[in-house]
Amino acid sequence: MPVSSARSTVSPATCLTALAGAAALFLTGCAVTPPESRMAEATGAIPEVWENVRRVGSQENVGDWIAGFRDARLEALVDEALANNPDLRAASARIDQARAQSRAARSARGPAFDLGGNATRQKQNFIGFPIPGADEGSVLSVENPSYGVSLDLAWEVDLWGRVAAGERAAVAAVQAATADAQAARLSLAAQVAKAWFALAEAMEQQEHAEAALASARQTVELIRERFDSGQIDAGASAAQLRLAMSDASGAEADLETTAFLRERAARQLSALLGRYPSDAEKPARLPEPGGPPPAGLPSELLTRRPDLLAAERRFAAQGARQQEAARALFPQFSLTGSRGTSTDSLGEILKSDFGVWRLGANVTQPIWRSGRILAEIDLRDAEEQEAMAALQSAVIQAFLEVETFLAGENRLAQRERSLAEARQLAEEADRAAREEFASGTGDILTVFAAEARLVAARRQFSAARLERLENRINLHLALGGGFRN
Repeated sequence: MPVSSARSTVSPATCLTALAGAAALFLTGCAVTPPESRMAEATGAIPEVWENVRRVGSQENVGDWIAGFRDARLEALVDEALANNPDLRAASARIDQARAQSRAARSARGPAFDLGGNATRQKQNFIGFPIPGADEGSVLSVENPSYGVSLDLAWEVDLWGRVAAGERAAVAAVQAATADAQAARLSLAAQVAKAWFALAEAMEQQEHAEAALASARQTVELIRERFDSGQIDAGASAAQLRLAMSDASGAEADLETTAFLRERAARQLSALLGRYPSDAEKPARLPEPGGPPPAGLPSELLTRRPDLLAAERRFAAQGARQQEAARALFPQFSLTGSRGTSTDSLGEILKSDFGVWRLGANVTQPIWRSGRILAEIDLRDAEEQEAMAALQSAVIQAFLEVETFLAGENRLAQRERSLAEARQLAEEADRAAREEFASGTGDILTVFAAEARLVAARRQFSAARLERLENRINLHLALGGGFRN
């Protein structure tokens, strides 16, 4: 009795389907791993503590740094700016661009499927071909239609990690764009706070100018009263009166200047908020800055400032791109295949009886590219070195800013205290000089000097308070946001 043996076979078409499934399964299991932090490569030795924190006095807890100014209107304006400012929308769009590029880089690791179709019709003439029953010299025409449809697969096997390196670089670029957007948000909040306080200071300066004008006019009236009462001679009173009137006219001009500066500050604030510039905002008085920052480790700065994080991510991305370029020297393996049908009848194009398939494997080893690959490696090396230098420069600048603004905390606070005392003494001197002049025991020159001293003291104090607030804002920027004791 004959023995029939059954043999199990697997067609290449089945292999193609299995290969596509395996590729998809492989990709779903491959999570994108961003490049590791390279901050330590660029920063080197970091001081143990800030030099200037040893001079910091009493401290208070500060969470959200904008909230630390205890100004609800300022907080609302910052929120409005973050929602409407065009520069932030541009930063958000750059994140979307980076994410799209990352998805494009990720797609290079997966298989590419293409659905194709073709239709051809070919005609051939055979002259002198012997045809039974036909005249000599007859022409035989043969038409051959062909229709086909196919699903094509191409997949590069990333054996050396070249494609994965490009993908990691793209992911780091997304992280850098995100950090840039965070830095833009921090910077915008600081700009709004500075503009808000500058407007408040401009309003105070306008009030000082109004007070100076009122004082100058009062001086004019005092001199006229003394002249009318005959307490001074006509020649002296005429000169004194003209000096007082000159001061009043100068105060009027100064008032117009301060009003213009206030309007300009308000329009600048409106522009930051994404509005049409106007002078509608009316802030309160300049607030007292919060308590000084605590002592802390400078190394914390490297994990807080978004601009430093962005620079580090660019450095890491360039390292991944350098790896991608270097691995282009290695052989590249790829798998290709197709499955479909081919028939001479359009109506039978989807029938499996007319199925065709193709499966292949390719390997490519670069031999001679006229130095293109080596030039690309050199380019990526140079870009990596540039990114490292940019990170180092950013770190040094960051430490410089922190030390500078920390030092300014105490200096500006002491300056403001001294100016506050000078303002109080100038107010007392102005009152005393006017009282003595009105009673006939004082001279007008003392009134002029006291009046000028008072105007200067008031203005200097407001300017010093604004400078101290701006220094505190700059310190928040340098530290990458708020600080908590």
